[in-house]
Amino acid sequence: MKIRHKSPAKWTALFLCILVLTLVLVACGTTGGDTTNTLPTPTPTPTPTPTGTLYTGDGYTVRYPDTWKLTTQDSATGKLVLFTPSNGDQTKAFVITVTPATPGVNLDTALTEGLKSEFKTYQPDTTVPATTTIGGQSWKQTAGIGDIGGQQSKSVLIATQYPANTGKVFIISLVAKADSYDQVYSTEFKPILDSFKFTS
Repeated sequence: MKIRHKSPAKWTALFLCILVLTLVLVACGTTGGDTTNTLPTPTPTPTPTPTGTLYTGDGYTVRYPDTWKLTTQDSATGKLVLFTPSNGDQTKAFVITVTPATPGVNLDTALTEGLKSEFKTYQPDTTVPATTTIGGQSWKQTAGIGDIGGQQSKSVLIATQYPANTGKVFIISLVAKADSYDQVYSTEFKPILDSFKFTS
């Protein structure tokens, strides 16, 4: 029995036909080559409507939940604003302290002294990054876990000077029960921090 092989010329002709067909199909996809493909116009994402009550402080604004209340206290060294749940829950608090411009202030020392003033004894919490960004500004932060008012609590202190090196010193303190801090931070503290804006 004789087996006949297709000649190389037939394979070449088949290849050329496929190539021509491909080129024709590609050419049909354009009209004259001067039209560019256009992508569909994306639908703009609506900006979320800010929620909560707007508070204007000393050089900043911030929004806090409508179910929280604020207490302010003036002193010779600055102004303290305390945000706490209106239902009397004393397991969490968001505090902002603003003091006048202090040339050459050491923010690390201010944070360490802040933790010492909140706890009788505490263990440093090294899981908290040394810096964070709030209101477009870099802030230093530190944290500790210890006893506050008879309960095991976690406190994170965040500090910056705005404008840098010459402006007021801003310190934010976030306090909650140690075993529920992460949840409180994500659902209650973070939205407040995200709303923080410098005004001067």
